[in-house]
Amino acid sequence: MSGFFVPFCNKIWKFFTKHLDSEAAQARLCVYTTSLGDLLSGDRYTLHDFRSGAPVSLALSGVSLHEIMDHVGWKNSSTALHYMKIKQVVNPAGAAAKLADLDVKI
Repeated sequence: MSGFFVPFCNKIWKFFTKHLDSEAAQARLCVYTTSLGDLLSGDRYTLHDFRSGAPVSLALSGVSLHEIMDHVGWKNSSTALHYMKIKQVVNPAGAAAKLADLDVKI
């Protein structure tokens, strides 16, 4: 199953050898997030949510911009910086800092 984001299978767990298209990947993501129940408070996530979320997490973990671009498939650093907005994410007076200060129990 090498090279597959999420193995594509039918209801009896027979795996297919074709790559997922975006519609099938979105359907699988919905299955995963729904299975988490209350942890996601009923929010609906899309594949596009991960276009900035994953790179921001990678950047904050110390991964280089070049490695992030390679991982996501971006060829242009301006595209990467547009989606990541690291300066806004780490701004001590910004929205992300205020969210981090919330006392939320999961």
